[in-house]
Amino acid sequence: MPYEVIYAGDGIHDADELEVEDLRQYPVIILPHVLALTENQENAILDYVNEGGIAVVYGDLGTVNEHQQEVARPSLNAILKDEVNSYGEGKIYYYPSQELGYEYYSYTISSPIAEEFGEAPDIKVTEKRADEIKKEFQELLNELIAEGQIGGSVPQEVFVQPYISGDKLYLHLINYDYEMTMDRINPIEGLSLRVRLPSDFVPGSIKLISPDLAQEVELEFSLEDDYVSFEVSELLFWDIVVMEG
Repeated sequence: MPYEVIYAGDGIHDADELEVEDLRQYPVIILPHVLALTENQENAILDYVNEGGIAVVYGDLGTVNEHQQEVARPSLNAILKDEVNSYGEGKIYYYPSQELGYEYYSYTISSPIAEEFGEAPDIKVTEKRADEIKKEFQELLNELIAEGQIGGSVPQEVFVQPYISGDKLYLHLINYDYEMTMDRINPIEGLSLRVRLPSDFVPGSIKLISPDLAQEVELEFSLEDDYVSFEVSELLFWDIVVMEG
């Protein structure tokens, strides 16, 4: 599922410029153990939810301010009572005891090399648990986002990032099916994608470019309502799908 990382300055080293307008474009925002918040950032998050947005909170949220001082945050704490909390027109999903992000990060960086150099994480996460984390998180997002932008038969090991510029829509396809013990990437075959198009954008052609290909490849596609469907025969490391209006 496509996502963006929102960076908000702390008001000390970088300007604290987060506004509710920055959040309105997202149907869901994820707050994974966001320990420090400025008052401005707290207000932006609450305004976003009040207007109908959905926030998912894992771990602590705003227990300290930008100066690393503990703060009470009565407005926020009055809302975070249950797993699902309504506020205005929106909701906050609150999982204070879950550290899914840190668990999965610990799995991704764990390796014999990391252990040799003393950089192994302090918790051990099995591949089975990592798959459970991804599945749990994906099921929650599927529940919260009724109409996803990317569909089709795309395995969870494939990251898809759309980007629009002028009259072109780009899709970056990155293969994360990496076997750490063997130090290899497993090619993924037969990708079938269904992509929701931006309003007033109709592709006239679709081509595939990649450092893994000798030349660009024209792709056949079909249009239905606001979606375009096409197939990529094989993804090795990194492909870019270029749709031109």
